[in-house]
Amino acid sequence: MHVPRLLIAVALIGSTLAIATPMAKADLTLGATNRGWIRDSDFQANGSGPVMNYIVGTLDTAGGIELRNWFVFDLTAVPTPIVSAELLLDNPSIFSDDGFEVYQLTSTTSTPATLIAAGGGAGVFGSLGTGTVFSTITVYDPADDGVTLSLALNAAGIAFLNANLGGLVAFSGRVTTLDASATEALFGSSDSAAFSTDLHLTPIPAPGAALLAMMGLPLVGWFKRRFA
Repeated sequence: MHVPRLLIAVALIGSTLAIATPMAKADLTLGATNRGWIRDSDFQANGSGPVMNYIVGTLDTAGGIELRNWFVFDLTAVPTPIVSAELLLDNPSIFSDDGFEVYQLTSTTSTPATLIAAGGGAGVFGSLGTGTVFSTITVYDPADDGVTLSLALNAAGIAFLNANLGGLVAFSGRVTTLDASATEALFGSSDSAAFSTDLHLTPIPAPGAALLAMMGLPLVGWFKRRFA
């Protein structure tokens, strides 16, 4: 009988295609719900919101005051564990007497709620850019002026995200190449909705193709038994 053989062939082809087809990756890009900085002169924050300035470093015009920045993201819409992630930060301007600066992205012991409330204090300032290191990047002046900086998160950063799925997470940063006699700052003039601070996530691929393959192969066996 030719029909059963045809059905078997169709099932085999479907299973093969399902196995050979790459599983789709539903990448997500989340904008920071809140961002800002805290300075070391009086440990005050500049406020909190999705379009706040996130400058980091020191400025001679501010008397050598150091500023450290932070970002909060909402992971409630992330459906599955993360396999890779990068933080994309628009850099409107860089000031560096040395020609480059190193920016370090870390965890922070300050809670997202504290940062969102624009909470200041020496403890909050000290917690920014000093936790577990998730990424570092060398930024060059003037080559990286007006570009988007990409900070790929390391294994510790991925683990941090996966441990906090369904809630809010906070990242913090500081410039690690500061000296007392220079203007050294990144993300200057960033207090505008025109400048994005995004978290790009790649979740574990959906198991659609693998599931089709698992369904197709038993179907082949059923056809063989039914129409042998």
